[in-house]
Amino acid sequence: MIFLSGCSSFKLIETGNSPTRVQSLPVKAALKDSSVNLGFPLRVEKKPTGGVRSTVDLKVEIILTEPDGIDIPLVPNGITIGLKNRW
Repeated sequence: MIFLSGCSSFKLIETGNSPTRVQSLPVKAALKDSSVNLGFPLRVEKKPTGGVRSTVDLKVEIILTEPDGIDIPLVPNGITIGLKNRW
């Protein structure tokens, strides 16, 4: 919410007593050898078989390093950001 409010302004519209329906978005997270990968959908479309899929993703990779004496990568060392497009 902080990221969205910093990039653009938006207005919440109240529609009375109608129920609110929230659709799930295909946010992806993965742990690889020494990094954490996150994918945030920027554009979503409905699949013909049901459900949704993201056609444009914001990909974030946080590169981790190992501190001395610990065999697990824990310390953030860098970050890469990019876009992934599907058609």
